[in-house]
Parts: sequence; structure tokens; C-alpha cells
Amino acid sequence: MTDGLARTAKRFAGAIAKIEAERQALAEQGLTALETADPETAKLALKVFVSRRKAASWLTHPVGSLEGITPWQCLADGKRDRVHNTLNAIAYGDYA
Repeated sequence: MTDGLARTAKRFAGAIAKIEAERQALAEQGLTALETADPETAKLALKVFVSRRKAASWLTHPVGSLEGITPWQCLADGKRDRVHNTLNAIAYGDYA
């Protein structure tokens, strides 16, 4: 039973790691696209998070202050000001 569990866990851990690497690569491509489509938002995200990886990742994760949706979805919904407000709040220590 233990060997079977170890094999199963190893298989799923490998698959999840592969998906996470693909997700991060896509997130970074999205940040590059955002730099062209909305340089002000991209610049603000990079200023707040310092690293491209962290900024790109933040854009793809649900944020409580955005009612649990991702910043990307907020931008798609035309709520750019909410993304900017949240980034500014993070910069000044109001949100994590």
C-alpha cells in the first residue's frame, strides 16, 4: 500500500509541478502583453512587487479586495481603477 501511495503521489506531484511551471510562464507572458496594452498598470504592478515573477503571479490570483476575482478579470471587466487602488493600497501597507 505504501509503495502504491508513493507512486501515485509522485505522479501527481510531477503533474502539478508541470502545470505550475506552465501557469507561471503564461502569467509572465500576460505581464509582457499588459506592458503593451496598459503600460501604466504594468508599471505600477512592477513597482509594487519589484520582481516580474511576483507581479505576474499577483495578476493571476484571486484578491480579496477585488471581491475574490483576479486582477486580470477585474481589468477585463473594465475596473482598472480598482486594480490601481488595490496596488496602491498594497504599496502603502493597507493590503497583503
